Amino acid sequence: MQKAISRKIKKNLLIGGIILSVLVGVVVAYIELERIDESVIKLAITTAQEYVTPYHDYYHNENAETFKHLDEMLLKSIKNDTFILIEYYDKFEDKLVEHYNHDKEDIITYIENKHHNFPKSYNITYKKIFKDGELYLKILTPILEYFFVRYVV
Repeated sequence: MQKAISRKIKKNLLIGGIILSVLVGVVVAYIELERIDESVIKLAITTAQEYVTPYHDYYHNENAETFKHLDEMLLKSIKNDTFILIEYYDKFEDKLVEHYNHDKEDIITYIENKHHNFPKSYNITYKKIFKDGELYLKILTPILEYFFVRYVV
């Protein structure tokens, strides 16, 4: 009888341990994914801040030279593999510039088929997208009161 109780206790402890381990693993995974999201969003903001001056120059003096300077800086982030897609929008939510990594066109097409909205306020919005076991973030960040940047990482 005592052996049966001992086995039952061991079995219950084993099942409880497995359940607890799974729960802890899920919580840790969630926390780490949030930390990664936060890190990528900070990267997007920092990178976008680098383009405030060229965009501001273009916005206040729209000509081929100021546009070319902005465009070249954006292209640099794609070439450096920082992002797979960068889009810049004006205050009317019209796309000014778009650059993307041509090696990632299938991912971009998949992500682009998912509608994006501009935020109602000047807050950063992002969406997690999973494709083929990979995690991507689509980030829309306002920079200045008339300037939005959308990234896909």
